[in-house]
Amino acid sequence: MTKNIESILIPINDGSASLAAFSLAKNLGAQTLELFHEVQRWPTFVNDILFPYAGLGEDRDEIDYQILSKARLYYEEKFKLKKQNTLHLNFLDKESTASRLQSSPADLVILGDDREQEKGRIGAYAEKVVGLPIKPTLLVRDKNQIKKILVAIDLSESSAHILNFAAQLACQINAEMETLVVIPDGNDDVRELLQLNTGLNRKKLIGKCRSRIEAMFERTSQNQGLKFGTYDKLSPKLKGKKILVGEPAETIIEYADKNDCDLIVLGVSRHSGRVGSVSHKVMRNTHRNVLLVN
Repeated sequence: MTKNIESILIPINDGSASLAAFSLAKNLGAQTLELFHEVQRWPTFVNDILFPYAGLGEDRDEIDYQILSKARLYYEEKFKLKKQNTLHLNFLDKESTASRLQSSPADLVILGDDREQEKGRIGAYAEKVVGLPIKPTLLVRDKNQIKKILVAIDLSESSAHILNFAAQLACQINAEMETLVVIPDGNDDVRELLQLNTGLNRKKLIGKCRSRIEAMFERTSQNQGLKFGTYDKLSPKLKGKKILVGEPAETIIEYADKNDCDLIVLGVSRHSGRVGSVSHKVMRNTHRNVLLVN
C-alpha cells in the first residue's frame, strides 16, 4: 500500500552533515520531524576527577540530568528547533540506537554522513545505523535538495517494493525519477565462456531479461492499492528505465554521476535483513545521497 512519508526520524550529532539532513527532512514536507541524539559518556576516571566527592553522596542522576539539559539547549539552538519538533536525548549505549529506531513511528530515517574524505568509507555512526536496517534510511552527503532520483534494482522479489517506495517519494517531492537495472556480466572468464559457447553478448543478454523487467514494472504500476487520483501521479515515475550490463556497483555510481542524480535508491535484503554487497559498495564509494529501502 503506497502512502506518504508523514514522519521522519533524524539522528543528529555536532557535524555539519546533520544540519544538511535536517534541512532535507524539512524539504520533504513530512508532518512530524523527530530528532534523536545520543550523548557520549566520558570514562569513569573522568567522573572521579570532576566529581571527587560523588561517592560521598553526590547525586549521579542529578549530574546526568544537567548534562542532558545542557545538550538539549545546545541542539535546540544549533538546529533552531520549533515546538512541533521533538528532540530525544539519552546516553549512548549498545542498545539505545536500535531501541529508538524500533520504537519510533517514523516512516523514514534521515541522517548526515560525516564520513572520511577518501572513498570506500562512511562515518562511524552512519555505519552503525545502516547496520540496523530497521527502517528505510537516507544518508545525506552534500545535497539537501532532491530533484532527480535514480532507483537501482535487480530482478529479486524485493524490487517492486523498492520501486514503489521510491516512486511515492518522487511524487511527494515532485522529483524526476529513473530506474536502472544492471545485469551482472560476470568475471572475464565467465563472460568469455558464454560468448564462445552461446554467442551471448551484452545486447542479447539485455534482450533476454527485458521481458521479465517489463513484466515487473507492469505489476508494480498496477498493484499498489492506490487512492483515487494517486495512480496518475505515480505511473509516470515508473516509465523511465534503463537496462545496462556490467559490474553492478560501479555501473550504478557511474550512471548516477553521468546523469547528476541527487539520490540513489538501493535495497536491503528482506531475507537476511542486511545491506547487500552491491548496496554497501555503492554507499561507500559515491558522494551522492543514498536511500536504503528495507
